Amino acid sequence: MIKAYAEGKDLYGVIASMCFHNNYEDNLEFHPVTKVLQPEGKARRSRAKTLLLGLNYGMSSKSLAERLNSSIKEAESITEEFYSGFTGVDEYTKKSKDMLRKLGYVTDAYGRRRRIPDALLPDFTIKERNSSSKNFNPLLNTRGDYINDFVRD
Repeated sequence: MIKAYAEGKDLYGVIASMCFHNNYEDNLEFHPVTKVLQPEGKARRSRAKTLLLGLNYGMSSKSLAERLNSSIKEAESITEEFYSGFTGVDEYTKKSKDMLRKLGYVTDAYGRRRRIPDALLPDFTIKERNSSSKNFNPLLNTRGDYINDFVRD
C-alpha cells in the first residue's frame, strides 16, 4: 500500500488489479493515458473500495458478499486475494484487535490512541426468557404483538 502511495497510484485501483487479476489501468474510471471512460474499471475500483473499507471495519464475508453483490464463496476468495497481496495487513489487524481487547484502545502509525472503552466489557448475548414467543423484543422487554396493538389506529 505504501508503494502505491509513493508511486502516486490510486490505492483502490491497485487493490482491484490484485484481487481481480488484471492491469492496474483497467481498474480506474478513466484510462490514465487515453483518458477514455471505463465503466467496468470504475465498477471494479468501487468493489475494491468496498472490500478495503469493509475489512477495516470488520465486515463478515456474508455482509461483504451482499455489498459486492456476489456469493459468500466469491467474497471469501476476494478477501484471501487481498490478504495474500498485502501480507502485513492481516497481522496488523490481529495485533490491533488484541491490543483493543487488552487495553481498551488502539494506536495508529503515528502513535495516536483511539480509546474504545466498551471493548473491555465482557461479551454478552441477549436471550429470551420465554421461548414460546418469537416476537420478543429484548430492547423494549415486550412481545411484538403488544407493540403492534399499541401502534394501531
